[in-house]
Amino acid sequence: MRAVFHIAVLACLGLASNSPALGRQGPVPINPKLVAFQKQYASPRLVEVSPGVFAAMAYDYSNFFFIEGKTGIIVVDTGWFQKPFEQAFADLRKHSDKPVVAVIYTHSHQDHTGGGQFAVEQGTGTVPVYAPSGFDSLYTATEGPAQAITQKRGYQQMGFALPEIGIPLIGSGVGPAVQPGKRATAPPTELIETTRELVIDGVRFELIRTAVDLPEALMVWLPDQKILMCGDIVGGVFPFIKTPRYEPQRNPSDMVRAIDLALRLKPEMVLPGHGMELLTKSEIEDVLIAHRDAIQFLIDQVDRGLMNGLSTEEIVHKVRLPPELVAHPQLQPYYHRREWTLRAMVADRLGFFDEYLQLFRHDGVEEARKFVSLGGGHIAVLANAKAALAGGDPRWALRLADLLRLAGHDGPEAKQVYLDGLQKLAETTDSMNERHYALSEKGGIEGRINWPESLASRLLPAARQLPNAVLIGEMGARLKAELAGGQTMSIGFEVPGDHQRYALHLRNQVLRLETNGEPTATRLIVPREALVLMRARQISWAGLLARPDVSVSGDQEVVDRFVALME
Repeated sequence: MRAVFHIAVLACLGLASNSPALGRQGPVPINPKLVAFQKQYASPRLVEVSPGVFAAMAYDYSNFFFIEGKTGIIVVDTGWFQKPFEQAFADLRKHSDKPVVAVIYTHSHQDHTGGGQFAVEQGTGTVPVYAPSGFDSLYTATEGPAQAITQKRGYQQMGFALPEIGIPLIGSGVGPAVQPGKRATAPPTELIETTRELVIDGVRFELIRTAVDLPEALMVWLPDQKILMCGDIVGGVFPFIKTPRYEPQRNPSDMVRAIDLALRLKPEMVLPGHGMELLTKSEIEDVLIAHRDAIQFLIDQVDRGLMNGLSTEEIVHKVRLPPELVAHPQLQPYYHRREWTLRAMVADRLGFFDEYLQLFRHDGVEEARKFVSLGGGHIAVLANAKAALAGGDPRWALRLADLLRLAGHDGPEAKQVYLDGLQKLAETTDSMNERHYALSEKGGIEGRINWPESLASRLLPAARQLPNAVLIGEMGARLKAELAGGQTMSIGFEVPGDHQRYALHLRNQVLRLETNGEPTATRLIVPREALVLMRARQISWAGLLARPDVSVSGDQEVVDRFVALME
């Protein structure tokens, strides 16, 4: 599927005239339900929900809050990017010119911390930054070469690359559409390990240590006003207890416990990290109970299905929320989909082995070949894929087109069906995330989105945090092992300014990193920044070797053999 197709080739395929042309740009039709839902986020607004308590709604992907103390402002969360936070802070200045005296992060997701440094800079002295203990655990959980995959998934989920190819963003599902920009998290200075009561600038707070969509989170309770800033326990949509981006720490049972805790407080106002503020007791109880019961229902019914021997796909097919919850306006799948959530819940419970056939089956490529044969051959399967698309079932069309790809029959027609299926799915889905994923995947396949370039602002800072040993050692994940059979070689890496010696040794189709071992006969002299660019996929091996600050000491043929084996 990963190919750019020539328009002249497609023109001769005889596809339906309403199929989107390859390379199509501009507005893409959208499900009217999504348009109507996103209207609530159309205009940012700063609302004084209680004397001295301000909610900044729809400025950014997430909400953030300002509490006026005796001499200053206490900030709770700071959005994803600095510019929206600056805008909200400028609006706050119409009500108060007091400096920032404290910042509180409910959790470490980047959409809650990006304006943190700017917030701290609005203080007149040392500004304490409160956060849950274990604040950095999210980043260590997603380290390694796969980090680029999760970062890409996040970009696709948000549709960040779509404006680059002329597709405007409508929204994000739980907030307005946003574009990446400058962000800087102020490091926490006070880590909260257990629930703590404290007074900040004359305002009584209870920082409630809990787990929400991360194990390390806080809910911020103002006991005098009975206002709860609850972080991400609710968000106006189907519960985001799992995410296709992949976050291994996300635990649905934690969310249930946090909502139960919130209900016990009997708040008179709830300010969530996403969605709209809840301003009456009846609304608060209705929304919190609906979310709590929906999550517990999914937990119980997934476990029930597993105990009764159901497979993942049987559980996805059978487990549906009760009708009264399906109809609840704040449980609609405008963000994550039920099917995604259930599959992730099963995988977390039991791993890949959800039925015994998983142990006995052929691999997916071999199965695809057999399925295509059963379906009358690739021409018949392709005809069925086209019929599914014409009949309004893009999901089946995509599945059939992918079976053709796996079976080795991914010719231009099958590829075009896949592209058209992505387009039609984007036009009809009621999940904003799914729309973004489909259009982003389509743009990448067409070659209109350059993912390394789009992701540079995320991947480069992450790579710069890594030591040289990791930057070099991770090259094993780029080895084309199928080409390395029987070969052995050693190649050293010298990084100017680093007094350690590094070497990669190839044996048994594995690259092994050795640090400070015996000197190798052949080595590459590579500046650290070039290693960073390689890790972030900003330059290729050819680009690396073409740099004037990169040189070879020893046998050039060894270097050529090594590079020929690398992605």
